[in-house]
Amino acid sequence: MLRVSFGSSVRTGTNLPEKVELNADNIEELVGLLRGRYLGLDGSFGKDVAFAINGEIYRDDWTQSLPDGAEIFLMPRIEGG
Repeated sequence: MLRVSFGSSVRTGTNLPEKVELNADNIEELVGLLRGRYLGLDGSFGKDVAFAINGEIYRDDWTQSLPDGAEIFLMPRIEGG
């Protein structure tokens, strides 16, 4: 089971709770589950979000495996160089 937390700015305009527990094998599956479960999340959800998995941030690799029991935090993606 994954423990997923959502930053307040990620929840804005959606019905996402502050935290949820669910099962997914990778980031792509996690995003698909969230899009299907919560109103206000459309096909673009996830493109402007970064995923912290046990404290390590992933932005582009949606094939990244999610270990059982992982803590995942979704936050706004910050661009920069």
